[in-house]
Amino acid sequence: MTTFQVGQHVNISFDIHPGANDLPGVKVSFPFSRARVEALLDQIQADGEPVEALPLPRRLPDPDDECFLAAALAGKAQYLVTGNLKHYPKRNRQGVQVVSPRDFLELYRSAHG
Repeated sequence: MTTFQVGQHVNISFDIHPGANDLPGVKVSFPFSRARVEALLDQIQADGEPVEALPLPRRLPDPDDECFLAAALAGKAQYLVTGNLKHYPKRNRQGVQVVSPRDFLELYRSAHG
């Protein structure tokens, strides 16, 4: 898991290992082509600064989600954007705001309109 700071406003975390962002058995529909997504990730890697995520002091209900919170903490992210809000209990978030994609876009637009 790597976190990249993009510009002055947003830290973006994602796993740079091949296949790590694939969701086996889950069909996800986005209005973006795979080529556009890969181009965006390439740009993030080119302009971003990687950080090293450390193990969490408190476990999450789903251990597979711990790497995302660890990366957000290492990158000093204000938000962790996820569709799995219930996997991140408030007591375990360590100051990171966990929000849905829709809520993040609303927050971002209101702050950076």
